[in-house]
Amino acid sequence: MKWSVAQLKKLTVNPYQFSTEFDFSEEAKTIEDILNIGITLVEGTITREDDDLFKCQYHLMVKLTLTCALTLEPVEYSMDINQEDLIGYANQDNDDVIEIINNTVNLRNIIWDNILVNIPIRVVREDAYEILAERHIDLNETIELDDPDE
Repeated sequence: MKWSVAQLKKLTVNPYQFSTEFDFSEEAKTIEDILNIGITLVEGTITREDDDLFKCQYHLMVKLTLTCALTLEPVEYSMDINQEDLIGYANQDNDDVIEIINNTVNLRNIIWDNILVNIPIRVVREDAYEILAERHIDLNETIELDDPDE
């Protein structure tokens, strides 16, 4: 979903409501932490704040399959985020403004960036310790390494 700045300036409804779905399966292939990604649902509004500044408030929901930090097995992770972004030209006084490129607001890029930023660093399956026990792995066990000086 893309809007030109001219389209956004002509909106007669403020805020403008939108609802869309994105398939990021191709983009996810380049991210090794993501084993699978479902369809991303996005609902929100975009409001004109001033001549060249827009506020985009949205709710995104997506199911991801990530790798368990303990077992390296797949684990389902549901992302459910409420987000508010300011979108404008680079000359805005606020560093938190997402830059409008080629006079276009590209919601797809904004959503994908927010998914990447919100992927947890570490996820663990609920049954991770049972899986480790079946593999005879004890995380409390100390591992003795060979001394390279001997």
